[in-house]
Amino acid sequence: MQTSTSPAPFFAGGVASFADGSRGRFDAVIAATGYEPSFPFLPPELRSPARGATLRRRTLHPAFASLAFVGHFRMNGPYLPVLELQARWLAACWAGEVEAPTPGRTRAPRVDSYHGLVAELAGALGAVPRPAARPELAAALVFGPPAPARWRLDGPGSRPEAVADFAAAVEEFGPLVPPCAAGLARLRSLAESLGEPELADAAAEIERLADV
Repeated sequence: MQTSTSPAPFFAGGVASFADGSRGRFDAVIAATGYEPSFPFLPPELRSPARGATLRRRTLHPAFASLAFVGHFRMNGPYLPVLELQARWLAACWAGEVEAPTPGRTRAPRVDSYHGLVAELAGALGAVPRPAARPELAAALVFGPPAPARWRLDGPGSRPEAVADFAAAVEEFGPLVPPCAAGLARLRSLAESLGEPELADAAAEIERLADV
């Protein structure tokens, strides 16, 4: 591994040439640019999408499917669960496990909503948890904390220990506020409008368990 505070390396033919005259081939390059996106090693036409929020699903360059950025967006909410999902989705795209979005330019909001972006990435990855498949966790998955383990229950990269990890996170965050009748009614209405029978089943199971 080589690190330097000198000007960024120049890349040509898979070889990185540094300002001190050293050269080398690398499997991956991590640009630790801090909080301000800066890509001095990229040509101007490749820099602008990352700075202009035109990345496909906030990740892939709109014109070059082999160029991706993780974490270059502004968001209200916790970053780490989203970054993990973003990296998993990108790996699944490049491995051919999920379909990448159609090439083209897209524009994201200036500030993303955590819930919106995490739902978009989890949906594209196939990692949206299924409350109806786990009745004992149904209420926690619908009304509980956005713990990272919830996105490890299903889909590529799922882990058998995720159920216990998510249950522990729910316990750590404290007891759930019991779902009220109005909240369950909204959940059933949402399930009906989306045509999601599993969501309707989850609402029914939560209602049964909570005795609302």
